Amino acid sequence: MTAEKTNNVKDSFLSTTEEELLVTDFEFSFLCLSEAFRRWIVSCSQQVGGNEMGMLDALVLHVVRFRDTAKSISEISHFLSREDPSTVQYSLRKLESAGCVEKVAGLAKRETRYQVTEKGQEQTERYAEIRRDILIRILNSFTREPGYMEELMDKITVMAGVYDQAALRANHGARKKNQNAEEK
Repeated sequence: MTAEKTNNVKDSFLSTTEEELLVTDFEFSFLCLSEAFRRWIVSCSQQVGGNEMGMLDALVLHVVRFRDTAKSISEISHFLSREDPSTVQYSLRKLESAGCVEKVAGLAKRETRYQVTEKGQEQTERYAEIRRDILIRILNSFTREPGYMEELMDKITVMAGVYDQAALRANHGARKKNQNAEEK
């Protein structure tokens, strides 16, 4: 471990060991990646006419367009791994007001599904073109190694599972602590 990293271990409340420092460094790197990803999504969406679109709005639009089948709020929430369907519903209302999605009757009487409109299709097509022209070209310049993206995706999926498991355990611990406090 370098002197600089050793000092970081001593200076951080998150990292008291070398292993904790590696996790801290990973988390900050992932934070930078997630913010860069958000900026990319928003910037590209604004280029195609979604000037009022935030990241979630753009992602919801893409999920609704995915495989060109109408989707329910619960399907969209599941696809995006969201536990807060109300925020997905809010994005759908914004997209509907912008003329990008429309409601369609679902299989069940009370189930509302959403599909992209012609405007939504045009925006997602243009987004895909810009993505292909810029992002894919950049990625292809350094990911020519066979299996690189698949391996990276597998590792990210595993890490997502680790953080989901940790969140469940933390929530369980918090509930247990609250129950114990209420019993006293």
